[in-house]
Amino acid sequence: MTRRVYFDTSAAMKLLHPEAHSADVARWVDDPQIEAVSSSLLETELRRGAARWEIRQEDATQVIDRFALYEHPGWEFKAAGLLPDRAARSLDAIHVAAALRVEAHALVTYDARMIAAASAMGLPVIRPGIDADASVAPAGIG
Repeated sequence: MTRRVYFDTSAAMKLLHPEAHSADVARWVDDPQIEAVSSSLLETELRRGAARWEIRQEDATQVIDRFALYEHPGWEFKAAGLLPDRAARSLDAIHVAAALRVEAHALVTYDARMIAAASAMGLPVIRPGIDADASVAPAGIG
């Protein structure tokens, strides 16, 4: 059974700029049992990251193309603004709201504030390479 897993920028960036847990994220994104999704916000954030790290935009495109990207309906911005976690930053809240809207089974992130916001909404969070049950590709999400 395929599981829809939402990847935020902190996770997807590991595919663009190799760092700790990059291989773990790649295993999750490439797993045939995973539908790797994100939102159109990911494209902006990855392209800005590529510019910051002086990485070719073609490389950013290759990473972006590994995800099914969802557009944000207008109402989603209000929903993100109303998330109960007061510490969530705006872009983090938009990612969490998008993950909930697309009915993701889990959110892959390494961002502490996003973890708190997602957890407050009952959305399971996975940190491949850090969480003991996320060191290999997922069999039992959801």
